[in-house]
Amino acid sequence: MDTPKKYRPDPHAKYTLQLLSLPLILILIAAIRYVLVFIPTNIVNSICLLFLLISLLCIFILLPLWFRNTSYTITEQDIISVTGIFIHREKRMRLRALQCSTIIQMPFCQYTSQPAFNRKYGLWQYSSTGRIAGIQGNVDQDFVYLDCERIIKNAHLNGF
Repeated sequence: MDTPKKYRPDPHAKYTLQLLSLPLILILIAAIRYVLVFIPTNIVNSICLLFLLISLLCIFILLPLWFRNTSYTITEQDIISVTGIFIHREKRMRLRALQCSTIIQMPFCQYTSQPAFNRKYGLWQYSSTGRIAGIQGNVDQDFVYLDCERIIKNAHLNGF
């Protein structure tokens, strides 16, 4: 049996989100000031300060906490994702039942009748509220656009 492989989100994504969030916050504060021009200045300043403090809390405390507390473990039988800041959520996918989950090129979720996505992808998750007999709770519903059986056999996965 292989040793489980552990993965963490790319920290560069966190830095990018933090850098992009700061100008966006300043633009939103300017928009708040523009829209609320008819409200007394001290009230608008208080609203903007509150918005700024909440935004900074999210950018510099909650976002790094989420990145630090998110991990993925891949074993021969499972892919396990653990996320959460205050409440940890563990999501486990069994590879024997969902073999294609190991070969997703670019997964994405969009809960519409047709994907409006103009990039190459191997799986489209169109719902997270599906039901399967024998599984408690909701399951994801996906369309897979890859020849999973061939890919799994060529990679000698799941006993092939």
